[in-house]
Amino acid sequence: MEKNINISNSPKKEIPQLGIPQKVEGKEKLYIIKEKVCVGNIYKVHCPDCGFEMAKKIQNTGIHKHICPKCKTIIGFNAVEKTAMVKSETKKEEQPQQEQERKVTQSFKTDTTSLGEIVWGGMFSQKHHRIGKETVTIGRKDIDEPSTISLDDDFVSRRSAIIEPILADKGTIFKFTVLKASNPVFVNGHEMMIGNSIYLNYGDTIKLGKTTLTFKKVKK
Repeated sequence: MEKNINISNSPKKEIPQLGIPQKVEGKEKLYIIKEKVCVGNIYKVHCPDCGFEMAKKIQNTGIHKHICPKCKTIIGFNAVEKTAMVKSETKKEEQPQQEQERKVTQSFKTDTTSLGEIVWGGMFSQKHHRIGKETVTIGRKDIDEPSTISLDDDFVSRRSAIIEPILADKGTIFKFTVLKASNPVFVNGHEMMIGNSIYLNYGDTIKLGKTTLTFKKVKK
């Protein structure tokens, strides 16, 4: 059983998303969330069909389904005890350092004002942001906490990550760091924990929420 909560009456701190709903193929108004959630926590549920949002406190373990009160879309998810979540996170932290962070594999010349670019969006709505020597923040579009790259994606945290150009012996390297994330952040399909960093190379993909960004070389 879950307890529904009015978001306007919930604490002012940012409520984490329940997860990213994925459409069940061949089924209308049916989604599943693969990420496990923790019993006792409050999560924000975002309906992928109508956009309705509400807060929900998870009170029991096991398989649950959330039915959107506005459009009746069903979202299934799995809840586990806090101890199970802690063990999972501890296992990730115990991975060898070389598995969590890649070594620097490419450097870039600094004789231009634009050293690379972040590209995202569809074929006919593609967006570009050129990266020079200034730190770039990436996050959900928000007036109070604006990011350099503001994404119109409710599943991305505000000021979720940064890209830092760092001057090295042979040029400039680009360090990507996750600052905060209600939902998992991936680089080339590998999940990045909060506080983890990785050095970017041309062609690397970054996934925040439902948005995929690509780090590319600027075409002259």
